[in-house]
Amino acid sequence: MNEDQARAHKQEIVDRFGPWLSYNLHLVGDVYTIAPGRVGLGERNIARILQLVSDNARKPLDQLRILDLGAHEGGYAIELARHGAEVVAVEARDAHVAKGRFAKECLGLENLEIIHDDVRNLSVDRNGTFDVVLCLGILYHLDAPDIVPFLNAVSAASADLTLLETQMSLRGTDSIHSGGRTYSGRYFPEDTSQPGAAIEGNKAFWLTRSSLLNLLADVGFTSVAQSLSPLVLKTAPLMDHATFLARKGTVQQMLSLSEWERPSVQRWPERMRRLAEPSQSMLRTVRDRVAQLTGRGFYQRLYGKEDATRRSETRGEGTGTPAK
Repeated sequence: MNEDQARAHKQEIVDRFGPWLSYNLHLVGDVYTIAPGRVGLGERNIARILQLVSDNARKPLDQLRILDLGAHEGGYAIELARHGAEVVAVEARDAHVAKGRFAKECLGLENLEIIHDDVRNLSVDRNGTFDVVLCLGILYHLDAPDIVPFLNAVSAASADLTLLETQMSLRGTDSIHSGGRTYSGRYFPEDTSQPGAAIEGNKAFWLTRSSLLNLLADVGFTSVAQSLSPLVLKTAPLMDHATFLARKGTVQQMLSLSEWERPSVQRWPERMRRLAEPSQSMLRTVRDRVAQLTGRGFYQRLYGKEDATRRSETRGEGTGTPAK
């Protein structure tokens, strides 16, 4: 598709569905999905996910098969396909599908397939398995009955790595039950008229962090880590928003203990008191300050013989004999 054709086709899509909202992609010549020079949250998120996939997948980008769930306007899928990955994007909204397919055509991405479907219909029989599954900004738009079946389907489709970005509830005032387990969270209103919202229903269920981590383990992910870098400053301060890297591996058993001695799998509690190393407590801070102001003798009396001895040994000053 040449520049003039791309510009005309883009205008047809804008006239029918409205302008691009999330991702500014360079297509051909001076034709962009939004405008030249525009770099915002969407573009920074694409760069972040590209780096995370490149760093954490077990194969080079051009050898990966990637699934992008709830692909929106296709920003992640298009970028990864441009790096040579075989990408399948699933998106339910007509406008987003049309925009994604237009960009695919402009860029000649034969390795990108955009499926017009509901992510809740995901199945291995229909879609196969993937080296990497992207579940970005979709989980917290689902209602409670859909969450466990959806994550089970994600796990089944994931041969290795899943990137999950989501909102989480800070309080577990409501709960869902599945397979003898209880998962806590809270209902939030959902506005289906918004372009990034659920396609149906007026409420969504946000899991708490603990319940989300427990559920990921229950559906088969053997390890989960939170991504802190690359940094996107707009979302980094949010305590109820996170990106997790969930991996499916082989469950390992300790050989240094007999079978009956091996530690059991622990679960995240809903309420966990956050603690610090005792030397960072307020009491210790005050003692350190007083010691600095009054001299070493008082320092030893404040901490006691055991603490003073340990600290002097750490500095290489003591012989192990308690201070008098």
